[in-house]
Amino acid sequence: MSTPDNYDPFSPDTIASPWEFYAALREHAPVYPLEQTGYSLVSRYDDCRAAALDPDTFSSNLVAMVVGMTGQAPALLDVSSATTRPVDVLAIADEPVHARQRKVANSAMTPRRVAAMEDGLRDLAGQLVETFLARGSSDDWMQAVANEMPVQVVCRLVGLPLEDRVQLRAWANDGSALLSGVLNDEQLTRYAASVMKLNAYLADAFRAARDSPGDNVLGVLARATHEDEDFLSEDEVVAMLLQLLSAGSESTAALLGSTVLLLARDPQLQQALRADPSAIPDFMEETLRLESPFQGHFRLATRDCRLGDVEIASGTRLMLLWGSANRDPSQFADPDRLRPGRDNASAHLAFGLGIHHCIGAALARMETRVALEELLARTRSFELADQDQTPSYLPSVMIRRLGRLPLTATPR
Repeated sequence: MSTPDNYDPFSPDTIASPWEFYAALREHAPVYPLEQTGYSLVSRYDDCRAAALDPDTFSSNLVAMVVGMTGQAPALLDVSSATTRPVDVLAIADEPVHARQRKVANSAMTPRRVAAMEDGLRDLAGQLVETFLARGSSDDWMQAVANEMPVQVVCRLVGLPLEDRVQLRAWANDGSALLSGVLNDEQLTRYAASVMKLNAYLADAFRAARDSPGDNVLGVLARATHEDEDFLSEDEVVAMLLQLLSAGSESTAALLGSTVLLLARDPQLQQALRADPSAIPDFMEETLRLESPFQGHFRLATRDCRLGDVEIASGTRLMLLWGSANRDPSQFADPDRLRPGRDNASAHLAFGLGIHHCIGAALARMETRVALEELLARTRSFELADQDQTPSYLPSVMIRRLGRLPLTATPR
């Protein structure tokens, strides 16, 4: 096997299929310094798990991002200063700030509130799938369903106007692109401007909700700004809404793409799930393991420590590679193979672990399950529109989401 030095993690080929690179990291350099970025890549399951479960040693506060390329070298955006630092909320917040925010967020995303959404989700999924099928051959699943369903769900959950969803999705996608690691200067400027516009939009929505809070996430967060125990500032609320809109839509869209791609390539599995829809959740967990929507998240070592046999100096910036950990043969037998129903499939780290486990994981799973149930129930079969063309993923070292997924489907 090649060593990590033989791979360029920012190259289109590695981004399209990073699995050999991850395997080389796990075998030769489980904590691999990308010298030009100041980050080290953590690739083994046990190390990623240990870091995720030790938030005191491994801070989630975001201090820098690899945003693009300057000549042949990766460009690093330092966000550690007072003027550039983002508001630390939820996924990038440490205790005790995180606990206060998470308590409020949990009250907005209760299991009861999420479960109550299923009937509405099914109606929405059915409508989107029917429209997709009515358009005929070679329609793009990503555009018609995978990208559309999550933003509609988030708008309804949060309390944002559905008529704004196209603009909100565009802004949120630009925000996700800031994490891609492959931007040029023009893209960086343009996407940063989109995030500023989204922030302004969410701030206006929050102020309106504060005057008249409704029975939705905006209402819960607005009321929390008036309670001393769980007081949230306006900046915190807007940053939390931004995470919910961007990360929530991103995770579900990615999962809806990857699950349908795997089924399009496997007619027998399609038929098995049509015959037994109760097996869909197991299939989804395997897809999450194999095609983690977020390939990794950042951490900062707060003191000298160890990960496995590797000494980590205080101040070391790390990227925990969920995508690599989820294919670690020490944890998952035959790790590159899709095996729905494997005994430990739910041990994957696709939604993180510990205090930063994704708050929207249950909703993402429910959205995907319902959409797959509706697609399978309304079709006899579906396949890739062009069997000779490999569907492409968006260029990003962080996010694994299909750009397009043209399908040919046979309706019932």
